[in-house]
Amino acid sequence: MQCPKCNMNIKDDAKICMHCGTQFNNSLSAPVQKQMVICPNCKASIELGVKFCTQCGAEINPETVSPVPQVQVSSTNADSDRYLKAYFGSKYDSVMKCDFSIGTFFFEWIWLLIYGLFKPALSLFLIAVGTDFVSSLIRSLIGGGDLITLLGLAVRVYFVIQYSKDFSSFRIEKANNEINEIIRAYSDENQRLEMCKKKGKSWL
Repeated sequence: MQCPKCNMNIKDDAKICMHCGTQFNNSLSAPVQKQMVICPNCKASIELGVKFCTQCGAEINPETVSPVPQVQVSSTNADSDRYLKAYFGSKYDSVMKCDFSIGTFFFEWIWLLIYGLFKPALSLFLIAVGTDFVSSLIRSLIGGGDLITLLGLAVRVYFVIQYSKDFSSFRIEKANNEINEIIRAYSDENQRLEMCKKKGKSWL
């Protein structure tokens, strides 16, 4: 809860504020909702009254912060599914049930890039380049020929398989991130669903 005088966070059962020394009875120490503000440096949501941002470490001036927009969003699975269904449209079931991406297995990072999964695509690309480079370096230093090449290929295939299994998770994570941005930007439910549809159609 927060101290009713200095608004600093204290324990729910505290009788004296550890920050300002204010004494209060149990009726004043009822839990209150934490007020969240936006860090002016990194734009992360932080609690009102903290001196440093918990995300970027920037010193917080209370006069420069702005409150986080209050958006009433249900956290039930049904609501989450509603936004995801609007985002993926007719592909919702195939995305949710996809256990392995054949496209990722054969086309690797290129397939991830096509779907706008930039971070996983970059990661898999670096793995591919890295394994080829390390294999070539080892062959030039100690030899090994085909054995080193096969080991490098095995490592690369291992990661390709893992990324192929995680392809659906990557897509859902990306969708949830974009859906959260839409929820913060729009308060009207119909607008949210419409923007989810438009955002989802911008990718395959």
